[in-house]
Amino acid sequence: MIPSKNLAENKLLLLLTFVILIVLPFIAQSPLLLHLAILIYLNIIISEAWNLIGGYAGQVSLGNAVFFGVGAYTAVLLYLNLNINLWVGLIIGIIFSAVLSAVIGYICFRLRGVFFAFATLAVAEVFKLLFIIRKDITQGPMGVVLPYKGDSILDVSFASKTPYYLLTLAFSVLAILTVSYVSKSKLGYYLLAVREDEVAARSVGINTVLVKIIAFTLSAILNSIAGFLYVTYIRYIDPYVAFGLDISLIQALLTIMGGAGTVWGPVLGTVILIPLLELFRVYFVKFSGINYMLHGALLMIIILLMPQGAISIVRRLIKWLKS
Repeated sequence: MIPSKNLAENKLLLLLTFVILIVLPFIAQSPLLLHLAILIYLNIIISEAWNLIGGYAGQVSLGNAVFFGVGAYTAVLLYLNLNINLWVGLIIGIIFSAVLSAVIGYICFRLRGVFFAFATLAVAEVFKLLFIIRKDITQGPMGVVLPYKGDSILDVSFASKTPYYLLTLAFSVLAILTVSYVSKSKLGYYLLAVREDEVAARSVGINTVLVKIIAFTLSAILNSIAGFLYVTYIRYIDPYVAFGLDISLIQALLTIMGGAGTVWGPVLGTVILIPLLELFRVYFVKFSGINYMLHGALLMIIILLMPQGAISIVRRLIKWLKS
């Protein structure tokens, strides 16, 4: 158990960090820095989302991009075709994603291990094809452009990056708090029991399918929010990006890199890897597909060298400093 004095110090440190992050865009107004920070916050949301299902429940999903795409497309298509406010579209997208995740989870959780991973991957591919084929609704592979209508919180449209920075920061904190709450709740302990030994968990009365569906649904909701934030920031979405393997893989990579099944592991993994991946993408832009190779290579290196993630090194370092 953490002593109350240390707990109070940790909370104070976190509060101070949060205040600094809020003030940061008003001090350092570099568009490049703000863009990088926005990407980091977006990736914290999706990595924490994957952490719930992959880290705590031990279910390797490769189809989380489905909910990212549904969140992005729902808000934009409702806005463009029915003139429904984007924020209302966000809520409808969350509801769609939650219902969809319950249905997909109910079917796919009959499978285990690599079969579950491939099943979720197949679902994401089906959605990508559906959104490519149904040009009458989704504009197909050309994608959808969200027009800029001047500075407006209602239209989630801003000339400056600062409002996007604050929005993504707020939702990334929400994602961290969600995972923190789950980790300390009865649901969190049930998920860990499922991850360690599903048969044993079932034998002591845990409804393993139900707890996995709840974790999958929470993960879907966070992905849906991230999809909404992405499309309102970039102002464009297409099926290849929305339902692409990249979105699903990067969630797993960041979480495993930082430390799956911990609250701060995905945050650490994101802060380390996203700047590196952005640098790599910029300097090797001519080499199409090399990002997939990099993701795969990093994943193998991390699993071999740091099976518990970078968070384990940080913990050992803190322990050594205090000793």
